[in-house]
Parts: sequence; C-alpha cells; structure tokens
Amino acid sequence: MKKSFFIEFCKDIFLAGCMAVFFTPVIFLSDIISNKFSSIGILWLSFILLYLVVITALYGLAFLSESKLHSYIRLGLSIPFSYLCLTYFWNTDYSIRSLYWIYPQYEKPGPGNGLLLLLILVLLGMICIAEIVLCVEYRQQLCQKFRKLQFPLCAAAAVIIILIVVLLERQFPPMSSIPI
Repeated sequence: MKKSFFIEFCKDIFLAGCMAVFFTPVIFLSDIISNKFSSIGILWLSFILLYLVVITALYGLAFLSESKLHSYIRLGLSIPFSYLCLTYFWNTDYSIRSLYWIYPQYEKPGPGNGLLLLLILVLLGMICIAEIVLCVEYRQQLCQKFRKLQFPLCAAAAVIIILIVVLLERQFPPMSSIPI
C-alpha cells in the first residue's frame, strides 16, 4: 500500500528541519570543541573529525528516501530551515558569546581566526555532497536497511543537538558584559 503524498511531505518537512539542525550548529559547535580541547594537543582534531563524521552520517540518513523527488524536497526545504537556524545564532550573538565564554580575557580576533572554521565547513560541505550523491545512487539498498531507524534516530539526534545548543547558550556571558 502506497503512503499518501501528504504524509510523505510532512515527513520531508520534519527531516529537512533535522538536516538544518544537523548542519548549521556545526559552524559554532566545532569552534567550541576546537577551542575547548586545543590544550590536549592534536587529540582535539580527532574530536572534531568524529563530530563531523557523526553529523554527516545523520545528514545522509535524513536525506535518504525511496523517491528522488522526496530527497530533493528535503534538500530544498533544508535551505530555508538552515537560514532560520542561522538567524537564531546571529540574533543571540552565539559566536561572540561562546568565544568570550572560552576565553574570558579575549580582546580582538587575529588574522587567521576563521581559517580552521572555514576548512571544517568546506570539509563538511564536501562530505555532505558526496553523501547526497551516494544516497541518490544507492537509495534502494540504503532505504531497506535504514527505513525503520531514520525517523526516530534523526528526531532524537535533533533534540539532543538543540538541547546542547540551548544549554551552552545559557552558559555564555551576556552580551552586555562583553567589551566590543
């Protein structure tokens, strides 16, 4: 029995939102991970790589669908949802407040401050694009394996990421106490 298009579309909307929740916080959370764990040497890089692998696996799982149409609907809907997530981070001054939370005596950013973040974003983007190609190419085999796990795993991971973002945001100093 075929599922109705409306039910599939609702699922697409939810999973597109999950894709945005997986992708957008990486910009900020990977920066927090790299700054918090940089004192333990090169080991912090393995934390970031592990984080990226988990996030891209979740992203691919949310993208996966039996129909190419639904996969592309999810991808298309994830763009405005990512903008909404990014707007939250901008409006709460998440990056500035997290930086002052990590380094309370921080004064001005150096010239190479965004290079690692840019590399992480490029790497994440390339991995997600490769995952999208793989999901489209091998969707039938992958759907049979992961159909039952897709919705609950993506929902649980999205809730965990949202909780982490909100709990961290509550730890940051207020913007009024930051000298800019």
